[in-house]
Amino acid sequence: MSTLKDRFITGFLNFLFPSECPVCGNMSDDYKIAPLCKDCWHSIRPIDFNVCRSCAAPLKAAGATICVECIRNEPWFSNTFAYGVYDGALKEAIIAFKYAPYSRILVRQLGTFFNALNLPQANYIIPVPLSKKRLIHRGFNQSLLLAREVSVKFSVPVYYDLLLKTRDTGQQAKRKRNERKKALKNAFVVNVNKGIDDKHIIVVDDVMTTGATLNECAKALKKAGASKVTCVVLARAI
Repeated sequence: MSTLKDRFITGFLNFLFPSECPVCGNMSDDYKIAPLCKDCWHSIRPIDFNVCRSCAAPLKAAGATICVECIRNEPWFSNTFAYGVYDGALKEAIIAFKYAPYSRILVRQLGTFFNALNLPQANYIIPVPLSKKRLIHRGFNQSLLLAREVSVKFSVPVYYDLLLKTRDTGQQAKRKRNERKKALKNAFVVNVNKGIDDKHIIVVDDVMTTGATLNECAKALKKAGASKVTCVVLARAI
């Protein structure tokens, strides 16, 4: 429930920087989840259907545990935990978190969704890294902010410089699966000063679309000696 202080801050910020909910168009009514409104935020729901244990893609067959794509092309990561579907209010919240000046506030609220995930024990948590060019352009790494939330909730340390991105691979959103794989091939390297032999590592990102980025991250980690890689994302595109 909003306190008097929260309502005052929300009203003051809306007066200075009016924001409309990108889902319904109504005025944002809680600064902690701006620019979304309360009704749209509370419409966000966790995945409640059967998904592939490896990549979290939806499964049509009852009782199935792995998708056809993962059978044909076994990924380097072992499993994926995703809170929700990349659609509707969750999609708009993630877009606002990534591209608008709401990141530092929204990350706390988005981070609460990780509480619903039954993550396995691991040694390290690492964010999907950005290239230097992308990091300078955006000003922050949204995956690192989320990785810190996972770290706090599951008491696993974050190593932000364990995995590095060696080059800018451009925008992946409009690329097809094969184009993503080609663009991302060997784009990640492990920091040789960080020992990861026989370690279970959780890699955190905001969204898994085709899984190409996370797979390349897992590939670099496994080749460097990691025993297991688990992917954790806020949303899975389906």
